[in-house]
Amino acid sequence: MTPLRLVYEPCAGGAAFTLALLGGPRMEPPVAWMGSKRRLARHMLAMVGARPGEGAEAVVLADPGPWGWVWPVLLQEDTRAAVVATLRSWRGRDPRTLWNDLAAQPPPEDLAHRAAHWLWLQARAAGAVPVWWESSTRTYRIHDHHSGGTVRAGQTGLERRPERLLASDGRGDPRPAGQRGDGVLVQGSGGARRKTPQPAGQRNTDGPLGRCKGIMDPGTVAGRLDALAEHVARWRLATARASVSLTGFGADTIAIHHGPAEDLVLDGDHRGTVVLFDPPYQGRTGYGWDMPRAQVLELARAYADAGAWVLLCEAVPLDGDLGPGWEAHDLTSLCRRGSGPEWVTTSRPARARVAVQALLPWAAA
Repeated sequence: MTPLRLVYEPCAGGAAFTLALLGGPRMEPPVAWMGSKRRLARHMLAMVGARPGEGAEAVVLADPGPWGWVWPVLLQEDTRAAVVATLRSWRGRDPRTLWNDLAAQPPPEDLAHRAAHWLWLQARAAGAVPVWWESSTRTYRIHDHHSGGTVRAGQTGLERRPERLLASDGRGDPRPAGQRGDGVLVQGSGGARRKTPQPAGQRNTDGPLGRCKGIMDPGTVAGRLDALAEHVARWRLATARASVSLTGFGADTIAIHHGPAEDLVLDGDHRGTVVLFDPPYQGRTGYGWDMPRAQVLELARAYADAGAWVLLCEAVPLDGDLGPGWEAHDLTSLCRRGSGPEWVTTSRPARARVAVQALLPWAAA
């Protein structure tokens, strides 16, 4: 089967869909992220006639949050190696103490160290609730010496002023993480619970490690980054360089944009392109940044009109909003219990459909 020409995720986050396409079903994002499509990735790939590990000619990822600057750091060999070394230097430390120590520090100016700090802060967040610094939404560029292109990732130098570490409060509003009285979700003994007086870090009541949940060892994240580098390197070697219509990036197999999707509109004929929209769900837990429904629908229509196969994730079906030719698929049965409804609306009929198991009469009662 011919690989997809281009895969574009305008709201990439941890990019579980793209990682499954490039690295196969066992490929994991470096850390968990609320709303990740890791469980759904292979089913969504089947919808467009693709298989995990099949790859694509080119990939574009865009994200206005921390992933927008973290991905370029992780996709360059030298900076990724520095991130891995920093994470492994923390092995053996109590995970909660390490989280609290990092949360109390300003973000490092060195990008690799900054990425390592953020990855551990995110790795320990209960329920994968997003954690970020205020500067994560500012823009800068770094040069990718390995691919010859330029990747946008954040600002060129951190401003000399206090940095706040923020987290989603579960209602879409950013609150200071690690400060008392903000009701931020915490990870600790007994799992994810809302703790108003407790810092948004880790709690230990059962000894050095106790019943602390989530990722316990920074080496686990480092191992995932090594696997990511191996798969991406193999994919880049096997894939011919593709010209992507993306001003400022040049021709490369992968490009990253740190910013909102409306600031990056890919021009041209998009036959052979798959566009996956996974925006913050309307009325659900937020990320500290938003993408209004009207804007999502407008961009989805534009890419579909240009020939792309568009997949649009939401908690509700959106085929009625998008018009003839669009169809909605209920993937809720594939999700973790209690995670809420999950719909994928596609711009053309899916090549594979998910069978939804009907509830037995006594289960529905």
